[in-house]
Amino acid sequence: KLYRELYHNMKLNGVSNVIPMRFAVGDTHQLIEMDPIVEGNEGSTGVGKGGDSVELRTIDSFAFQNVSLIKIDVERLEREVLAGATKTIAIQKPVLLIEIQGGYTYEEASKDVKDKIDLTVREILAMGYTVDRFRPYDFLAIPKETL
Repeated sequence: KLYRELYHNMKLNGVSNVIPMRFAVGDTHQLIEMDPIVEGNEGSTGVGKGGDSVELRTIDSFAFQNVSLIKIDVERLEREVLAGATKTIAIQKPVLLIEIQGGYTYEEASKDVKDKIDLTVREILAMGYTVDRFRPYDFLAIPKETL
């Protein structure tokens, strides 16, 4: 449903410089099943059971050139997406806009969730980025060499 909406919105708005692709991204290559879509909140559909089947690929597998921004909002699977994008990030040094452990603010999160947020931030810092939170769940990571 979301892919169809994207495709039709691009056509309706005359967008011709984007190629829509129907893949999930992570740290492996395999066929996966999504959760069923929740009416009214389709954007929060996670990997699970009972929904559409889709091919999971790494961002690195696409061999994209000239990447300046990667936006990641993947329902608490951001570390897997980052792991599958290490080459792209190392070579292209894009700005990263990333929701980390969405649905949990750091201040109200359990110790387990805080540990996951901290680990993800440390991994991004280790890639040569600065990381700043700018919304309850969203972080902006900028390569240090561009500052």
